[in-house]
Amino acid sequence: MVAYELAHPEVAVGSARHYLANLEALRSGPGASAPAKDAASALIQTLETALIRGGATTPGAIAFGMGSLGAMSGSPELARFLNQQQLGVGWDGARIVAIGTEAADDPRNPGGVPWQALQAVLILAGSPTALVRPMVTGSQYWASCVDRGLPPEPWRPIHVHPNDFEQIQRRAVNHTWCNLARVVADESEGWRSLLDVGASPALGDLVYQIERSARGAKRSLDGHAPTDERTDWLVQEVLPELRKTARVLLLHGFGRGKGWNAATYDRCAPSSAYAAGSPGRQVD
Repeated sequence: MVAYELAHPEVAVGSARHYLANLEALRSGPGASAPAKDAASALIQTLETALIRGGATTPGAIAFGMGSLGAMSGSPELARFLNQQQLGVGWDGARIVAIGTEAADDPRNPGGVPWQALQAVLILAGSPTALVRPMVTGSQYWASCVDRGLPPEPWRPIHVHPNDFEQIQRRAVNHTWCNLARVVADESEGWRSLLDVGASPALGDLVYQIERSARGAKRSLDGHAPTDERTDWLVQEVLPELRKTARVLLLHGFGRGKGWNAATYDRCAPSSAYAAGSPGRQVD
């Protein structure tokens, strides 16, 4: 199995530290409920451990789990756990960076928000099978993965190859991952070859996907135009590093309302011309 070392570890560390600062403000600031503060404390502890131990992080060090936000079901406090410095899926050293509209998540789902909150931990730890299995076993996500058929062990890092678990091409051929595969696939092999379990190269090897919406949504039209906090982070900290290894920037999908172009294309693309004469490319 290929070992996926972070090409830009300083970006992953910076992302986690930004998130820690926001969680600390939630834990120590006014207005948060006791369950929210308890969950923030557990997540802070888990993130701090992953920052120190990295790939040596063990299941016993995971204090925050998939059920940690269950007490906040239906509460607007769930949105406070969204990470405005969330990194993407795929290998961060890929030659293509795709910045998309929405992460197809429901920010009101107390079972889904924890999984997104744990992405920073998975990235820092490398998401080995021994860590991922106990994190997800018993969750709604785990049940859906079992129903679809789990990939053979040892699993490839789920933050690089999430489609090994999702196999989205079997049920949603117009999904973003399928459309990106169509864009980057070798015509002689076909786009589906990039999405099969264990494919080499796979979509995650070729494309690093980063969210730009202010929060996830189940449809691109429901995405929220990026916050200044997220866009500033992308432009100032993330893209300058990724351009050291990437050569193409794809911007895709635009949500409802104003602000998408100004917040993303106008700001990200000019600052991210990855190769001489190769500005960011917009894909509808």
